[in-house]
Amino acid sequence: MRKIKKSDRGLTFALDDEALIGLRFNYEINLHKRTIRIVPCENGRHTISRKKSGNKFRALVDIRSCDVKDLVSAAEYLEIEETADRIIVHVYKKVETPSVQLHDGLYLIDDVLCEKSADIVIMKDESYFSFAHRPETGIMPPGLPTVAPYYIASLFSGAGLLDKPFHDDPRCKIVFATDFDRNACKTYAANISDLIRCMDIRDIHEEEVPSCDLVIGGPCCQAYSNANRHNIHSEVSEAKRMLLDDYIRIVHAKKPEAFVIENAPQLLTFDNGIALEKLLRDLPEYRLSVSKLKDTELGGYTKRVRAIIIGCLHEAITLPEKVVKVVKTVWDALNKVTPEWFNYDDYTTPSERTKLLMSYVPQGGNWQNIPPEVAYFPPTTHSQRYYRLKWDEPSPTITNFRKPNITHPKENRIITVAEAAALMGLEKDFKVFGSTLDSRQQQVANGVTGAMSAFIKKHVLDALDRLRADGRFVPVCLTMEPTG
Repeated sequence: MRKIKKSDRGLTFALDDEALIGLRFNYEINLHKRTIRIVPCENGRHTISRKKSGNKFRALVDIRSCDVKDLVSAAEYLEIEETADRIIVHVYKKVETPSVQLHDGLYLIDDVLCEKSADIVIMKDESYFSFAHRPETGIMPPGLPTVAPYYIASLFSGAGLLDKPFHDDPRCKIVFATDFDRNACKTYAANISDLIRCMDIRDIHEEEVPSCDLVIGGPCCQAYSNANRHNIHSEVSEAKRMLLDDYIRIVHAKKPEAFVIENAPQLLTFDNGIALEKLLRDLPEYRLSVSKLKDTELGGYTKRVRAIIIGCLHEAITLPEKVVKVVKTVWDALNKVTPEWFNYDDYTTPSERTKLLMSYVPQGGNWQNIPPEVAYFPPTTHSQRYYRLKWDEPSPTITNFRKPNITHPKENRIITVAEAAALMGLEKDFKVFGSTLDSRQQQVANGVTGAMSAFIKKHVLDALDRLRADGRFVPVCLTMEPTG
């Protein structure tokens, strides 16, 4: 081992290995264990630079975040130890009571009594690096992603349409999910994880939810949605609105770095914005941002609009106002659906009477195109009633398409579960399960579109990555003591 000089700027030292010059990396700070781990990463936010030394260059590591400064500023000595796969910088601080008897953890260096205050570990090859993977062990098998995953708790998980992009991202590990709908839980288990618990969230105690970095979920939107406007002030709707309190209760108890709530846009304005008032009052430590996302502006196939509320401990995570995309149409979505789709034959067979009514409606039309002498509809009938999809336009918001009879562009039938899934941005490998056809239809209608979910995932994880690289946030799995 060799001794190096400390720097008040942070962690700065040179290495003789020229092969490290230009290496991109991220670093993890575990304040609990007082360790810093520097990990090679193709898309790392930092780069090992070079320092001229005589006629050659040396690799220069220079990290200046506040947390790094705190770990090394009190150092009396820094020593470098090199092994086959890593470089370890041992940080020692002076012990002010030289009469203390030597024991494990105390070192006599150049006649100065010191104790180790931190370790900086630099991995030479990312394939050697392993972070916590499973909550119960804190161990990740070799060869899996080299970045410590974010632990995610999913509430009101439904069929998992919001969770899917997070599940598919190697930066994430969903450690908890719950929903009261047994059919939705079957779909979630088949496509994402069988750890989902089929329970009413009101019966879940905070201690049952593992420590996590991010909480995601959409408390029941029927209590706010215009699609439910006829009984929005009923006792049932009021009880559903109270479920937001349970989301807040769990976030307050677990203190994740961030949380995401998706819901109907009316959540923001209902009862003079009472939902936002609750969040501001009960979670004052979080910085909130509020957005409205439109599916077609994110590359989706529908006109669906959702309210997104994001809370973060260290900074407000603001989503871009608008993302310009080529507008996709019903044709783009339904043209993908083939008999290989799992729910290809899942549709409600219309009666002869229903087929007759559908036959009057052109593409883009609805109940208003049906002659009153054939069927009477009151003026307050919802615009989606007997709406026939139009090939060259985006779809309207997909609600439970069986109830209003959202009709195929060409055929006199409502769309299938597979077609609705395609319009929601799902792919053919997503399988919707359920004991009844109605339950399968409702699961798709209750979900978040794929374009929205992917958009939210990208910007939230990018923000967590940035906070992590700046040393302001340490993933939960790095604070756990490994076992086994």
